[in-house]
Amino acid sequence: MASAQVVETSVTNNSPSQDSYHPDDLFQSRNMPQIRKQYVRFNVGVMMKKRRELREEAAISTKAVQELKKTVNAVAAKKRRLENRIPVLQESINQLEEEKKALVKHPVAALNRKNSPTNNTAGDTDISKGTLSKRCSETFDAALRIHGGTASNTVPAAAGLVETLVVKFPQNSLVNTISRKRKLCEKVFPQIYNKRVQEFETSEQNQLRSISVYFAKGVMGKRKYRSVCKTLSMKRSKKKGKKFERQKIMSCKVSKLLPYEKLMSCVKSIDIGWIGNVREDFCYDFDEEDKVEGCYRSLTQFLPFMASFDLRVSQENLLWFNNEINTFHVVVGGDRAPFGKDETACSWLVSFLNRGKHILSSNENFLIFGANCSESSLVVQRYVKFLFSEMSEIENKTFQVNGTEVKFTFSEFPNDLKMLAFLAGELSVSATYFSTFANVNTGNCDVVSGAFGRGPTHTWQPWNYNQRVAIAKEVEKLKLKLEKQKGSKVSKRKKVTSLISDKKSRQEFVPLLGRFVDRAHIEPSHPKNNACQQLFRRILYESIGKSALDKSVIHFDQVPSSAPFSRLVNCLQKTAKLPRLAKKVRRWFNETNASGNDLQYRFTGQDSRMFLHNFMLVIDSLKQPADSEKQIFTLHVFAYICFQLRQIVSIVCSAVSIRLQDITQLKGMLLFTSSISPTIWSIGHIIPAHALEVFKKYQLGLNCVSMEGRESKHMAIGRYSINTNFSGRWGQIFSHEFVQLIWLRERGFYEEENLQHKQTYIPKRVTNGESCFCGFETGPQEQKCHYCSHKYMDQIGKSVKLGKLLVDKKLI
Repeated sequence: MASAQVVETSVTNNSPSQDSYHPDDLFQSRNMPQIRKQYVRFNVGVMMKKRRELREEAAISTKAVQELKKTVNAVAAKKRRLENRIPVLQESINQLEEEKKALVKHPVAALNRKNSPTNNTAGDTDISKGTLSKRCSETFDAALRIHGGTASNTVPAAAGLVETLVVKFPQNSLVNTISRKRKLCEKVFPQIYNKRVQEFETSEQNQLRSISVYFAKGVMGKRKYRSVCKTLSMKRSKKKGKKFERQKIMSCKVSKLLPYEKLMSCVKSIDIGWIGNVREDFCYDFDEEDKVEGCYRSLTQFLPFMASFDLRVSQENLLWFNNEINTFHVVVGGDRAPFGKDETACSWLVSFLNRGKHILSSNENFLIFGANCSESSLVVQRYVKFLFSEMSEIENKTFQVNGTEVKFTFSEFPNDLKMLAFLAGELSVSATYFSTFANVNTGNCDVVSGAFGRGPTHTWQPWNYNQRVAIAKEVEKLKLKLEKQKGSKVSKRKKVTSLISDKKSRQEFVPLLGRFVDRAHIEPSHPKNNACQQLFRRILYESIGKSALDKSVIHFDQVPSSAPFSRLVNCLQKTAKLPRLAKKVRRWFNETNASGNDLQYRFTGQDSRMFLHNFMLVIDSLKQPADSEKQIFTLHVFAYICFQLRQIVSIVCSAVSIRLQDITQLKGMLLFTSSISPTIWSIGHIIPAHALEVFKKYQLGLNCVSMEGRESKHMAIGRYSINTNFSGRWGQIFSHEFVQLIWLRERGFYEEENLQHKQTYIPKRVTNGESCFCGFETGPQEQKCHYCSHKYMDQIGKSVKLGKLLVDKKLI
């Protein structure tokens, strides 16, 4: 409740009061000053503010007091702790004093320890066992004191010593010192390691390792895998009643691979995706004995899976063409699979051109079809039609892969000429019009001034797809008409081929691949091998002709060693690094005496490479001192043709390292031969044109559509088939391939990369400047060999360039 204060004030007033009627009032008013009372309110706000300030000051003072109390308590606690440590420290001081007295008493002892350390610089112990034992006891006692151990609890001392070793000593010193202690190496460490080995053997990592070993370079098989497991981790036991015991290194067990049964259980549990059955889907109307076994994949399912795999595993190595990001260019092709001499099989492979140089590896080509049938059988025809429908559907779709929109384009179809003719619905390569790529025939292929192109002025043009279909329909009508007529199959077939020839075509059926056939380019490895084979055959016959062998020579051992034929075979065997070819030539001569059938030998990629490396050595083996001018000229013709072929092959068979100017040179590198074969014509006209198209489209060489990687894959398929059952062969092959090339690679186990793209056709002695550019040796201070500097070589080159002979016709 607010209080009031009365204040008296004096007021002088000379006038009479109007409120007083008392005489005293009148008296007071006349003789004394009047007192007036005034009431004033108390200032509560000032009081409350003051009170609050006092409370705050009191709180601050109280907090300061509390902090001081805490400080006092902490100091007191610290004092108590220090007081408690005084006896311990005093004891330590006493011990140190005693040690000091001992050292002072024997000052030479400390100097002796420095002069006689426990180990020398090599790590060997030079002191006596008694001294060593004494020093160990002293070290142990010091460790107990330092690390808080006791006689009954030595663990802190042991932990402190080990920690000191780890922190204070370099790794080399630890290895050098600890490796000399048998107890540590053979007793302590094995207990730790063997426990970890046991855990590792049951781990997923060992499972992956075992599967990787089983699928290394093919498939091991049951017996070989068990043998490898036993060899790696077991050895013959010397103990009685025990045949084998575990391999050990310093008492540490060698880890074992998974047992075969567990391994197969793991392999069979791997999901390899959907696999179709060829017998059920493509042999539905066959007789039971005509049905074939096989498997295939659906591209609609497999291509997105492979795109996802490459985007996860090999994204940094993918190429995107024409700024078409996430557009995969698919390469599809088929060929005969090598399953043995008496077994027929066919396989189809798929790969991505976006893998660049890696496409030449067998590891980048994946099976999509495999069956025990020929490559041109009805089963394959039905599969190709199914494949064509899938390709047409896939190209019009967009797929979601790893959250990214992905498209597929079927860009290339690398097949040999026989398979390509089958897919294009054409006659065989031996027809009058022998090329799938141009309307060239056996009558005009030797036109020297002819050119291949799409223009009307070109001598040869590509086949038109609409004309293909139109002619195929006419042929079909003729066949229906001939079925109603009487006559032999030979005569009816002759009428069909005559109609095709009259139409100036080679088309018999509608192309199985539809318009996709126009996207195909020539595959360079087969023309290269065929050209090397044809050139060698001419060199072989020249050597036999120059040897002038007597008719009594019917065996190669009877051929004189000085004869060019003998020197040629000896060169193939030893110098040119072609022993298989040399063996085949000997056998052919022994069987035919060089007067029967021609030499039948199919050059492989390796044979062609060695031949182009060493062709000058092969040609020089034919040289004789008494050679005529015609024979000398023939050797120079061989040298020029082989040299030009090597230059063409070195440009064409490059997948990545290629330039536009190199490709433009191909048009001027025509092979100068007495007769033009389909192979020679294709090398001279189709290969330069297709190489330019491929380069403009992908900025890659023509070798990116080569079959060398695919042929390597066929050899891998053959290795897969060794450890399979005949009835379920293809299913097991698909499983083996998936596990080796996809499943293991996803988990970090990658098969060794094929270095096919790094193999060149120009020998190192040429690139190093150790020989002439043709590969033949040069004389001192000479840049060219006597072949390249001969006048005939210059005349041959000018004749080819001008398209007419500039040499004496008698030399030809």
